[in-house]
Amino acid sequence: MALMDGSVDDLIGQGVFEPNANRRLSDTVLHHVLMGIDYLSSKGIVHRDLKPANILFTKNSETDFHFLIADFGVSNFASNAMTLVGSPRYAAPEVLCSDGSLQTSKADIWSLFVTMAHVLNVDGYRAKEFRTTAEIIQSACDAAKCQELSTIKDMAIVEPEKRASAAKMLQSLYGDTGLATPLGHVDEPTEDPDQDHVSSPVPSTTGPARGKKEKGKGKERRV
Repeated sequence: MALMDGSVDDLIGQGVFEPNANRRLSDTVLHHVLMGIDYLSSKGIVHRDLKPANILFTKNSETDFHFLIADFGVSNFASNAMTLVGSPRYAAPEVLCSDGSLQTSKADIWSLFVTMAHVLNVDGYRAKEFRTTAEIIQSACDAAKCQELSTIKDMAIVEPEKRASAAKMLQSLYGDTGLATPLGHVDEPTEDPDQDHVSSPVPSTTGPARGKKEKGKGKERRV
């Protein structure tokens, strides 16, 4: 990989997206990462740890950025991906509540939605702290009801089979630009996309969010 200029996490730290003014740049993040997820999906690969720190960029000018997905340390082929990996804050419900079922690139789509909520700091998302899996999932569902994320709310549907794919989002937002999935293979939602899908019940687990424990303490670290 060519030398990169930094990550989306770095841009957030520099205040580049504040105060929600640079929507053109955030839209570029969304478009480029959707292209990356769609390409991986077309190869049967699930990244499984998509977050701001794992989205790198090159900057050609003040307005010309190119974003790439990085850190494939826990990626896997969809035919084998079924374990809990990645960062809980950005993980999809089917990953957080893993029962051994196969995971698909729809998990990466959820992670991208949360990443965009973080980038735009929707409803103070960056400062939110979670103690349980249910809180992580519910917070994303609540963010999907915010106007700033209305165009990508289909990425935050709890049930992966009803969640929009990267290909579908590229098709609906960018007119197929950057699409790797053949047009005839772009999936459709299993239900009417205009329904109140974000009200889908959050999995009933009340256990702690699965993060690392702080040294010297018996409590789970907030994620």
